[in-house]
Amino acid sequence: MKAPGLPADQQFFADLFSGLV
Repeated sequence: MKAPGLPADQQFFADLFSGLV
């Protein structure tokens, strides 16, 4: 897992979460 606090990771997680919900 990459280091937290990265804009790319945040965007990825945001998109993933949006898709889940």
